[in-house]
Amino acid sequence: MTIILLLSISFAASFVGTLAGSGGLIGMPSLLLIGLPIHQIIGSVKISNMISSFSSFYILFKKKQLKLKDALQLIPFALFGGLCGGLLANSFSEKAMILLAICLLTVALIMNFIKKPQPSDESDWHLPKKVYPSLFGISVHDGMFGPGLATMLMYTFLRNGATYLQSLAFTRFQTFIGCTAAFITYFHGR
Repeated sequence: MTIILLLSISFAASFVGTLAGSGGLIGMPSLLLIGLPIHQIIGSVKISNMISSFSSFYILFKKKQLKLKDALQLIPFALFGGLCGGLLANSFSEKAMILLAICLLTVALIMNFIKKPQPSDESDWHLPKKVYPSLFGISVHDGMFGPGLATMLMYTFLRNGATYLQSLAFTRFQTFIGCTAAFITYFHGR
């Protein structure tokens, strides 16, 4: 019965996350309520996000929604941010991480009600360097926790002139890199 419950939660969170974003607002609280350890939940979510974000990114890349040169510029920020976030989360106790999770889940929920910026229609958009510090900070959040990541990234890219599909492609690529880096810390840290 536990396996069916876990699969149902995973399916629901992935389905909602793929269609509308914020799947983590379903998955993480549900898994916490059934009593799984927080570090195990976050590490497991990283695997799921790695697979789904890479597949989404690959499709958008093939449809030329972003240039490889621009995507590659994200790697150091997403990789180092994901590693830092994962290491930071592994340094916290279970109790501290649960309190932090409650606070961050509340913030992520509130962010979903904030009006999203309007996408640009400029197809020849390039990633401005001024967003790199924000992208690093968002990747630290992703490595440490996760829910709210896509919303923050989409806001960042849209506010800096990207089209909706470009924002989505960059968001999925950064999620893939950051989750991969964070998963390494969860796999070796616990």
